Amino acid sequence: MKMPEITKEFMISRIRSTISGKGWERTVQYILEKKIPFEKLHIAEVGCGTGTFSLVFGLLGAEVFLIDIDPQALEMAKEIYSIFKCRAKFLQKSVLDEVPEFLENQFDVVVSGGLAEHFSGDDRLRCINFHKGLLKEGGVAYIGVPNKLSPFYQMVKLFRSLTQTWKIEIEIPFTYWELERLGQEAGFANVEIVGNHLFKKDLVDYSLGMASAILDLFPNKARQMAREIKPKKSISALENYDVKTEILNRIRKVKQRRTSKMKRHLRDFFSAGIILFSPKGISDDE
Repeated sequence: MKMPEITKEFMISRIRSTISGKGWERTVQYILEKKIPFEKLHIAEVGCGTGTFSLVFGLLGAEVFLIDIDPQALEMAKEIYSIFKCRAKFLQKSVLDEVPEFLENQFDVVVSGGLAEHFSGDDRLRCINFHKGLLKEGGVAYIGVPNKLSPFYQMVKLFRSLTQTWKIEIEIPFTYWELERLGQEAGFANVEIVGNHLFKKDLVDYSLGMASAILDLFPNKARQMAREIKPKKSISALENYDVKTEILNRIRKVKQRRTSKMKRHLRDFFSAGIILFSPKGISDDE
């Protein structure tokens, strides 16, 4: 696994992207509906990578537990959390294993992004079941995956496949209906599929992804020179930036327009990223 360069600037951009997503907004809605104070929230992130989603809540005082099979990913996450002076617990574990007994039924929120698509066959359901095993009754799973029906995702993947720059051994995107079916097979009471971003943001993000794919066709030296060209930013502005304030401002906006459940939108079927958002053991009638 190739690790990104870890800087505060890099992580702030990831945090901003996270809190702009409908999946994050839906998670905040759930926390507000359940009246869970953020400082008492228990959240686990599976296949954590940078652990950005959980970091957002950790900055508000939540107890964070990060799980990944890759020790390098866990070391990277430790570095990131140290930069933000945020505490977390870490565990090296595969989602294809049984949930450790001491972690069963422990978390209000269990999240993963970009994990389940790296499995095939029955392992896809095993991955989803691992999330469910970590959840308390009434706790909610957030499982983000690429959408097979997204033209933006398919465009970049096809280009990389044709140019032989696709380096991922297994990445099988989901459709809305497969993700819904697996959530039901896992036993979630209410299965909600949420498209994470509007098409405008998908267009911007995947245009950058296509540019990166084209750049990978150039010699190593040219690629390195191109990637070192970055717009100058004010260091003092970055130092004075208060990420926690921006998160709280976003939460205030969610409070102002929150609903018990979002209506279906075209985004839910065709967004580049779709999310299984489902509570454990609670039905609509309860």
